[in-house]
Amino acid sequence: MWACLEDPQHKFRRSLVATEDVSRGTTLIEETPLFLTVDDANKGRVCSVCLKILDGCDLISCSSCNEAVHCSTECQKDHPPIFCHLLLQLNNIRNEELDEADGQDLTEIRLMLDVLTKIQGNEKMYNKFVNLVSNWDLFPPESKWKFGNQANIIETILMKNPTSNMSHDEIAESLARIQCNALGLQDIEGRKYAVGIFENISMMNHSCQPNVTTSFHGTTARIRSIQDIPSGSELNHIYCDIYQHRDARRRCLNETYRFVCQCPLCLQHEILDLNLKGFRCNTPQCQGLVMPQDDEKDSNECDANFFSKCNLCHVDRNTRQLRREELQMTSTLHSAMSLLHFGGSLSSTLNFKLNSS
Repeated sequence: MWACLEDPQHKFRRSLVATEDVSRGTTLIEETPLFLTVDDANKGRVCSVCLKILDGCDLISCSSCNEAVHCSTECQKDHPPIFCHLLLQLNNIRNEELDEADGQDLTEIRLMLDVLTKIQGNEKMYNKFVNLVSNWDLFPPESKWKFGNQANIIETILMKNPTSNMSHDEIAESLARIQCNALGLQDIEGRKYAVGIFENISMMNHSCQPNVTTSFHGTTARIRSIQDIPSGSELNHIYCDIYQHRDARRRCLNETYRFVCQCPLCLQHEILDLNLKGFRCNTPQCQGLVMPQDDEKDSNECDANFFSKCNLCHVDRNTRQLRREELQMTSTLHSAMSLLHFGGSLSSTLNFKLNSS
């Protein structure tokens, strides 16, 4: 139904392509990750083995590392002792690098420890990992510094538990490889609970107009088509929030994955960006949109220097005033959503929003 193809001009550029016509709603892939770790924010509420969310359930804490929790004695037995020892060292490190690392850095470090555990003495698993793209040469110095800092922490851990002969530079590039290929496993409400690297799904490329969707069920990822896909078409899912305007999407993708998106939506973006980023013209009977300027000028300049024209009636609108109106509306919306979140009824929340407008 699909195949993984390699671009002959780019060694690490691979894609998943439909080998036959695919109907909408078809399940194309179901797989579990090669490498996996619980997200840093959830390490005390998600089983480290099966990823069952343990809210309100009895927890079995690991007596060795005090990092992992389990939902059953069966999962506890499946927790690799080597990985447990590495987590223990991570938990015990109190050096400057670890103090400065944020939660996402620690998630990546734990995922790298899982990689080192599983590739040790396993050439097949090692090749699957190192054959993933790292885009190392495309990362700026500040990103390489971050990867190097994380590599220092991992080397400190490996000094007491030598499970790898990777050099510092190889570990740093491996962390870049993790950033470019790891997927966040999310529940039905979009909350991330784990991070993993998949043998096939991690080969899929991004499009702001995806033709498949990804859902997660414990440790299993499921890829399903959301439209009819002709044979020979590439399977694309999303790497970022596609409900942003093009510049924001491209900035996110370039900062994390080091590429500039060239999907059809990004190449033909003007009308969509007007709807995502623009403001409705307030000229009577006009249905046009005003695209605000990037407010990069001196903040002391007068409002008269910040005008944009409506795309239909061409009337000038003061875009600084539009920004202020946007902030007011956003504040009102956040207040309304907070009211709903903390027990207000939907009707009272809507009334709050309308009366505050």
